[in-house]
Amino acid sequence: AKAWTNAGVCARQAGDLPRAELDLRHALQADPGFASALAEMAFLEFQKENYFGCRAFLDRFMKVAQPPAKLLLLGFKNERALGNEDAAQQYSIKLVRSYPDSDEAAQLLKLRAPPPT
Repeated sequence: AKAWTNAGVCARQAGDLPRAELDLRHALQADPGFASALAEMAFLEFQKENYFGCRAFLDRFMKVAQPPAKLLLLGFKNERALGNEDAAQQYSIKLVRSYPDSDEAAQLLKLRAPPPT
């Protein structure tokens, strides 16, 4: 699962999203609970603007591992894209409480700031 995940990350970074998805799905066939592959699939689905798919992979990730700051920020952005402000707020709270000094928390504060007048 680790090797397939690494291949998927490389493919996604190179912009080859179909290959990335194929590799990551191979990783998840080998180990359905492999947290790194679940996280990468969440990022991939968000990048493809498949927000429900992203939500599904985030949910699966949360069942097997503690989310890092980057996944909490992704969850916030994804729920915002789906128009679910309550769920976005929950991700926001978790991010700020768990990682208050992170770059992701700083990004979140910028995203939540009201637009300049």
